[in-house]
Amino acid sequence: MNRELVEGRVKFEHGVLLGTMLLMGIGLVMVYSATAYLMVTPEMLKKTGGNSMYYLERQFLFVAFGLLTMAAATFIPFRWLQKLAWPALIGSFAAMILVLLFGKEHLGAVRWFQFGSIWVQPGELVKLAFVVWVSHSLSFREHRILDFKLGALPHLMVAMLLVALYLAQPDLGSCIILLSVLMAVLFVAGVPWKHIGALGLVGAIMATTVLAFDPEKLNRVSAWLNPEQFADGEGYQLVNSKISIASGGLFGSGLGGGQQNIAGYVPEAETDFIFSVIGEELGMVGCFIVLALFGFILWRGLKLATELKNRFARHTVFGVTLLVVMQAGINIGVATGTLPTKGLTLPFVSLGGSSMVVMAACVGVLLNASRTFPRLEKAEAGVALEAGSVQVFVKETP
Repeated sequence: MNRELVEGRVKFEHGVLLGTMLLMGIGLVMVYSATAYLMVTPEMLKKTGGNSMYYLERQFLFVAFGLLTMAAATFIPFRWLQKLAWPALIGSFAAMILVLLFGKEHLGAVRWFQFGSIWVQPGELVKLAFVVWVSHSLSFREHRILDFKLGALPHLMVAMLLVALYLAQPDLGSCIILLSVLMAVLFVAGVPWKHIGALGLVGAIMATTVLAFDPEKLNRVSAWLNPEQFADGEGYQLVNSKISIASGGLFGSGLGGGQQNIAGYVPEAETDFIFSVIGEELGMVGCFIVLALFGFILWRGLKLATELKNRFARHTVFGVTLLVVMQAGINIGVATGTLPTKGLTLPFVSLGGSSMVVMAACVGVLLNASRTFPRLEKAEAGVALEAGSVQVFVKETP
C-alpha cells in the first residue's frame, strides 16, 4: 500500500523546553564561576559593593525575564505573530536609528540603550522581528516566489537596510546571522538556487568591502589567521581562549579552578568567551554537553519545521531555530579559533539580558508552533489518525 501525508496529532516539544532550561542552568553556574574572581579588583569592589553574587544575581534576573518571555511567546495565539510582523519590522528600524543617535558606547561599539544599571541591545530583537516579517511575507508570495523581483528582491532590500544600520554600530556578527538566516528561509520557501546564490554574492561583496575599508576588522582577520603573531594585540583573546580550552583536558579543572580565567587572561569571559571557561573548568565533557544540547534544539526545530503544513509557521520555526543555533555556532567558533573574533553571546549561557530574552522568545515561538499546529505524518492506507477531535482516514491510492 502507498503511504500518504496527513495531519496527525499536535505534539508539544517538551525536549526543546528541557534542553533550553538545562542551558540556562549551565549558564547560571558558569557566569558565577567566571565572575567570582572579579570581586578582588578595586573597580569591581566599587561597582558591586563587595557583593560576590552580583553577576549571578543579574543572570538570575535575566533568566527569570527570559522564562516569562518564553511563556508569553508560547501561549499567545500564533496568528498574532503575523499581525505583529509589519509593526515589529518598522519598530526595529526605529530602534536601530535611535540607538545610533542616543545609544551608549561600549568597547568601541554603539549598540546599547542604558537605563540606570540596565543595558538594552535592540539589535538582538531586530533579528527576531526580521525573521517573523520574512516568514509572513513569504507565506503570501507562494505563487510569486520564482520571480526574483517579487520573491527574493524585496526581502534582500529590507535586509540590506538593516545590515547598513548594523554596520554603523558596528556589528558584523549580526549582519552575518541576518543574511545567513534570510538565505536559509528563502531556500525553504522555494526560492530558486540562482537567486539565493545572487544574495550570497552580494553578502560576500559587502563583507569584502567592509574588510577592505575597515583596518580594525582586517586586523581581526589577520590575528585569526596568525593569532600567535598578534598575541599582544588583536590575537590576545583568541590565544588565551585556546589555551583555556586546551588546558581543561577531558574533565576540566573543576568549577572555580580555571587558572586562565582567575588570572584574567580571557577578557569578557562571562559574555563572549564563556565557552572558554566551560572548556577549562568542565573539560571536553562539558563542551560536548553544551554542543549536544544545541544540536538537539537544532534537530527538533528543523524536524518540526518540516512537519508543519502552515507556511508561515514552517518558515518562522525554521528561522528562529537557525537564529539560536547559528549564534551559538559563531560564539563557539570564535572561542575555539574556528572563526574570527565577533561580539556575540552564547545563547542562554552568557551573561546578558537582551540576548537571553530574545533567544528565549525564539524558543517560545517554536514551542507555540508545536502546540498549535498538527504535524504532517505518513500513514498506511486505511489507518485512522487522531487530529485533535477529528479522526482522519487515509484512503488507498492506486
